[in-house]
Amino acid sequence: MRAFATLAIVVAASASLAASSNSIDDIAGVYKHQFQNGLVDGSKYTSEDILEIVKVSPAEAYIRTHLEFYNGHLCAICGVARLEGGALVYRPRDSGEGKCALSLRRKGDRLVFDDPGDACKNDFCGARGIFNGQEFPLSGRRPIRYMPRLLASREYTAAIAEHGKDAPPPNVAVNVEPMHLDGSVPRYPRLVAFPDATARAKVNALLAKAEAKDRNDRNDCLSDLRRSRVQDPESYDVRVDVTYVTSRYISMQVRRSYYCGGPYPNNGVPDPRTIDLSTATDVNWQRIFKSGFLESDGQLAGLYRKRYPTVHGRDADCMSAVSEQPLTLSLHLDAKQGLVAEPDFPHAIQACAEEIGFSPADIATYVRDASFLADLKSTLRM
Repeated sequence: MRAFATLAIVVAASASLAASSNSIDDIAGVYKHQFQNGLVDGSKYTSEDILEIVKVSPAEAYIRTHLEFYNGHLCAICGVARLEGGALVYRPRDSGEGKCALSLRRKGDRLVFDDPGDACKNDFCGARGIFNGQEFPLSGRRPIRYMPRLLASREYTAAIAEHGKDAPPPNVAVNVEPMHLDGSVPRYPRLVAFPDATARAKVNALLAKAEAKDRNDRNDCLSDLRRSRVQDPESYDVRVDVTYVTSRYISMQVRRSYYCGGPYPNNGVPDPRTIDLSTATDVNWQRIFKSGFLESDGQLAGLYRKRYPTVHGRDADCMSAVSEQPLTLSLHLDAKQGLVAEPDFPHAIQACAEEIGFSPADIATYVRDASFLADLKSTLRM
């Protein structure tokens, strides 16, 4: 089963409801239903079915539902529906045989799912799960009081992107402070405003851990210098520049310059970091891009080499290094440049490394995660 797969759903209200310009307004909101469930071993637990409906336009609605069944099985979907006559009709792009046509109809005082031939069940439900006949009483409708968090979610952004649109940046409070830090005693910024307090705490814990690690590394570096009879408290410097902040991502470029008594100093070594706020974890670039794009000498390396002379010039030594060295590229996001790549060159040719930015149009062919591309497009247009 594919939980929370992106799709457009068929919502059919009654003919009189669908004809009204406020038909989606009349059913928009969140519906929840708790009930006693059980496992095959005889144990009991409380389950909760959820349905969210958000108006996208007078003829379109975003819908997410999570339906639970016996022994932990479920159906889970999210996507955009469009009114066609008396119904919001959906046929998902990623349906296995193209036969899924799910509807959510208003029947009397209830909203009821209909899945002809169980075609959608086969794609979006577990073995015991089923859409057909599942219902929510209209009396249970409540306003969505967590709208900023919903609009900032991966599911909503992916659903809008799957529907062929770019999700506009949600109007939510997202703030990182400070945006720039530089000093011999490492400090990292903190996420000071975000609609999901739990995610904010997790992100700040990640940043605090990185700060603590850098401070320990600095102490080790200074200890090595003391053993070498060198006293230089300024020999360890960390610069942190926050370059991209949206409701979905925080991205920063971290550069360390230090000398700990070894054969070479390290000057401005890049260590970028991008955090996905929807999961409060570091971004896994392999999941965002298609196979082959990030491999050494893959498609991104080809794009980098092609752009390099326009950024660095045609210095013979550097051109040779970029052409002949296997390119392992570090990535971060920049609100003005897009996806920024920089090679992790060894000391001898570190001066040849350049940050090069790629626009959404440059990388669109290689992106697997539509919500990522939508976020980047929206941000660079601002």
